[in-house]
Amino acid sequence: GEDIAVLAGDALLAFAFEHIATATEGVEMSRVLRAISVLSKAVGSQGLAAGQVVDICLAGSQEVGLEQLEFIHVHK
Repeated sequence: GEDIAVLAGDALLAFAFEHIATATEGVEMSRVLRAISVLSKAVGSQGLAAGQVVDICLAGSQEVGLEQLEFIHVHK
């Protein structure tokens, strides 16, 4: 159900950070940190979470505009 799907998404996000930590041997630390920064912004309050919040807030609304849909899809 939805509850397991949410947990699966959380696990996949954690796996992304684990992968960066374990698969970057020999990569310059500045590049690793940049990757972590980009990933965290993409899934955090400026990215995926923002898209999800707008999606939830507009669920069932008949007044959803193109700009709102684009925001949701770009961020999610």
